[in-house]
Amino acid sequence: MAKIPHIDFKERDVLDGTEEIYTQNLNYDPKEQKFTVGQLEEHILKSVVAKNVGTKGSGVFFKKVDNVLQFRNISGDYFLSVKDDGGNIYIRVDPKRIGENILLEDLKDVPKPLGNNVILQWDGGSYSWVPAATSASPGAKNGLALTDGNYELGGELEHDTAISIKNFEFGIGKDNVSHKFTNTNPYWPNGSESSFLETENTATDTISYMGVTNSNFGSFSHIYSKKPQAGNFAYLQQSWAGTSMKTEDTDTGTFTEFNVGFTGTAMKCFADGNTATAGTVSVGTTVSEFKRVLNGSEINMIIKASQSSNELEILLKGLPVYSNDNNALSDNYPLDGLYRTPNGEVRIVTLDP
Repeated sequence: MAKIPHIDFKERDVLDGTEEIYTQNLNYDPKEQKFTVGQLEEHILKSVVAKNVGTKGSGVFFKKVDNVLQFRNISGDYFLSVKDDGGNIYIRVDPKRIGENILLEDLKDVPKPLGNNVILQWDGGSYSWVPAATSASPGAKNGLALTDGNYELGGELEHDTAISIKNFEFGIGKDNVSHKFTNTNPYWPNGSESSFLETENTATDTISYMGVTNSNFGSFSHIYSKKPQAGNFAYLQQSWAGTSMKTEDTDTGTFTEFNVGFTGTAMKCFADGNTATAGTVSVGTTVSEFKRVLNGSEINMIIKASQSSNELEILLKGLPVYSNDNNALSDNYPLDGLYRTPNGEVRIVTLDP
């Protein structure tokens, strides 16, 4: 007959493994089984297994001894540091200390140096040893100054020194004075290649250039000054064909231009950009001319080689027309002034009023 379950068991304070445990079904039939606490503990421990996963490296699990799972410690050394921070373990690598212990023999691609005073050089494909500089201490000369280990421009040039850099600016002073090279001339059309000195004073609204230009017209040197805000400019230009000077007020169009070339000299003056208020003087090898236009009146004197038996032709156009000296003087025409009579006779005012 099955045992009747006890309901008055006394609570045990200490278990020694010999205590018995019974199992029964609900009908309390004789199919009960009995085992001790020690047997149950042994059965549970046999079912507990610890192992490392993965196929590389070394796992932290070491071994199981009786009912104890043993794990390896994670320790640091000179190159590594280990920090326990609650549920996390931090492992840090010190690259500086690793670098201190790398020898050339450890680098398979680096050949062993064959002598002293050499440095390692990489040419893009392999390493090689080249002789080191033989100077005992660094120095500076020919325009360079060595200050606190830094090379600076500012010394005296002692040798012929060439600067050849495309599109560069090179300062030679203060207050925006510099040497420039550009593909766009300051006042010629785009495409003119120039090298020039520049200085600018924004307080007085002035800017000046001095340099050389290579353009479709050929190479030439020039000096150019302008007031950007006011719109005035002046320049002197020298080329293989001659010399040209010009001053202009671009706001009003008033300008004076002077040109000297192989075949002669010419000067033009225009007031307010109006060709009706202008003057031209030219002296050439074949033709010389003086022309003045004012308020619709024009006088033009031309001297040129003659096709007649005379060597020269003198043409006077635009002379004022008066019948006589009295008519000229009454019109406030000056004494000694040239005029033409209605029948084409050229006279000089000689009558003193």
